[in-house]
Amino acid sequence: MKKWLRLIKEQKLLLDIINVMIGILLIILAIIYFTHPNNYVIMIAALILAGTVNVINGIKRVIIHNKKSSIGFFVVGGFVYLISIFLIFQL
Repeated sequence: MKKWLRLIKEQKLLLDIINVMIGILLIILAIIYFTHPNNYVIMIAALILAGTVNVINGIKRVIIHNKKSSIGFFVVGGFVYLISIFLIFQL
């Protein structure tokens, strides 16, 4: 176990692991939404997770690659959050 934790710290894989877990959850929510299309709560949760993935990718790009020009990830994440908020107020 210590070997895995050391490997995650050395390779800076924490954001990637979070990304994969959110991606799996996002796929599960998408499948549930496609089987029950009238359930907007699942769609809102999926949109919030998609925005979170974009923001995490932006954080990873800024921290690891030190590229300040990756503001697009934050803009797309913020836009998805705004769509989610709009849908919440429609309920």
